[in-house]
Amino acid sequence: KPTENYLDTELAKLQAEWDDFAYGRNRRSEYPLIGDQLDMLYHAIDAGKVDKTSDFYKALKAIKDKHPKG
Repeated sequence: KPTENYLDTELAKLQAEWDDFAYGRNRRSEYPLIGDQLDMLYHAIDAGKVDKTSDFYKALKAIKDKHPKG
């Protein structure tokens, strides 16, 4: 039978893992839909702006900056 100390330790590990990946959950809910991302990418390619000046890049970068990794 697991001890309370063991359960507390395991719970703390799981909570830390959950907290470590909060950025991913937060980003996922804010990213544009895939179809919208592909449309932005198409327009960036069509305009010859597949770089950091494109709306595609700026939209995704804003979300990544708002929810940094770890």
